[in-house]
Amino acid sequence: MTSKTTNSPSASPKSDHDSPWKEALEHYFPEFLALLFPAIHAEIDWTQGCRFHVALNTSPKCL
Repeated sequence: MTSKTTNSPSASPKSDHDSPWKEALEHYFPEFLALLFPAIHAEIDWTQGCRFHVALNTSPKCL
């Protein structure tokens, strides 16, 4: 009897490399804009807060 072990990528769970970066960006979004886009940061009324929209199962679209 032989036992087959499958090492295919579909057999193992997907690695989640994006979530930590997305969470950090959501948490530090004002600081991110202040660092990289100070003029834009200055134009935003941060007292209104911000909310992130997640579109599931969609591809980015160019407008």
